[in-house]
Amino acid sequence: MVSFMLVNSFNSFVALTNQSDKWCWNGFCHNSETAINNALKSAAEKNEDRNIIFQNLKKVKFSKNVKLCDGQRVNFCEKCNKLYKANQYCDFCSQIYFSTDDDADMDGKMWIKCDMCEKWNHNDCEINANKD
Repeated sequence: MVSFMLVNSFNSFVALTNQSDKWCWNGFCHNSETAINNALKSAAEKNEDRNIIFQNLKKVKFSKNVKLCDGQRVNFCEKCNKLYKANQYCDFCSQIYFSTDDDADMDGKMWIKCDMCEKWNHNDCEINANKD
């Protein structure tokens, strides 16, 4: 029942925004496809009005077709686009990091900071890069 409601919610979402790419590439952002689907699922389970989610999402500004360092083109919400432009992302996987006081948006992985450039990267990404 919930999956049917999610499909209907997603179709409503597409109809309301008139485009299917209206979410942030950063999977740990509150405006990501995963976060939106989780919010829709939660609202459906609680019999809450899902239109509030759609209305809030319509207010978010998106930067389309942002080129990542690996050449991939993605969409970011305004907040994540600013962070990406400020070089606040892992150099190896492009995951954006937020300030330490906003760790609700962090990805749960260990990050390490370079003493020389003060840039943060995933510990695992650093290790894998150094193997090559």
